[in-house]
Amino acid sequence: MATPETFTTDDLRFLAESELITIEPFIKTESFTLSGKMYGPFRPPKKVKVPLWVALSLKSRRLCKIISPEWLTVGKLDTLLEREQNHPEFSPVPFYYFEISRMLLRSAEDDLVEPDKLRYKLQNIKELRENKIRDGLVNLDPVPIRVNNVSARELHLMRPTFTMVYDSLSKTMSAEKSVTGNEANKQMDIFENSQNIENILDVEDMEIMEDDSIIQNYYD
Repeated sequence: MATPETFTTDDLRFLAESELITIEPFIKTESFTLSGKMYGPFRPPKKVKVPLWVALSLKSRRLCKIISPEWLTVGKLDTLLEREQNHPEFSPVPFYYFEISRMLLRSAEDDLVEPDKLRYKLQNIKELRENKIRDGLVNLDPVPIRVNNVSARELHLMRPTFTMVYDSLSKTMSAEKSVTGNEANKQMDIFENSQNIENILDVEDMEIMEDDSIIQNYYD
């Protein structure tokens, strides 16, 4: 099992699959229990909420239609995109918005409205929020910091670099050096660790591209 230090994007996807999502079942069956929670009964066309992995499994067998989450529409993403562009802070998003949207766009594209536009807007939102992470590193101080409205993926990206930067700044501020020396060391630490998060983002984007390529080949 992964520890916080070895947490991977696969772990995030696994956790996201436990999120509830609404489906319209095409089968009639009684309620069932998973992990101590009851789901159902299934009475078409009545909608019901199930874990995402159940919805995707039923979808793959053509036994349900997945109802797009309220936030995964062109209109909602337009609003979110505008907020991200016009405000320096992170806008509220579902904690697993990135993982859920990717899984739905892969496996239930036909149940979503204007999926190509959704992909485009989600990519823009992702890039804007990543830029805020990069910019935020330059302004870090060794005092308690609150980071609100970040998603699971963004926490995953920030954790190693944030920890290193915070430790570096703390050591710099506590060292008995001149003000000039302190400031120079502080900026050098921030620069080096800013490069680290660039590498993390580049590696993940490469993994996403390879992952999408494998999936595309599978369906071709």
